[in-house]
Amino acid sequence: MAHVHKPSRRLSLACNVRIAYNVGKFKILLKKEMSTAQELSGVPVSRKSAITVGVFDGVHLGHQHIIARLIEESLKTGTLAGIVTFRNHPASVLDRSFEPSYLTNFEDRMDKLKVSGIDFVVPISFDINLSNFSPSQFTDLLQLHL
Repeated sequence: MAHVHKPSRRLSLACNVRIAYNVGKFKILLKKEMSTAQELSGVPVSRKSAITVGVFDGVHLGHQHIIARLIEESLKTGTLAGIVTFRNHPASVLDRSFEPSYLTNFEDRMDKLKVSGIDFVVPISFDINLSNFSPSQFTDLLQLHL
């Protein structure tokens, strides 16, 4: 069953207050939020969407199953089916010694995702600033744009 997250205004306001008191951090977070927002806004989404988020390192059988369930859910709910994927592997940002081993290169991953039957694919960059987003902040940002 799909989980629907509704943006929390209280959380957003709390973050704005915290950010407002820390001027140095404010600049970093604002810059990252704008950058992620720019990447997310690159796709014209005409109606509500159901999305999945992941690296999708090779669109293997497990990924195909997730995509099939996403499409099934979007057909039931009348929403668009979308994938948010990362240009780089998040673990490589969080652990500099991690060396990702992709099944396919980025361009091939994008091609495979685009022909999988979904409505849109949005690649975003993962960096240390994005890693500091809470899950709620990240899903709020996704909901705002997708």
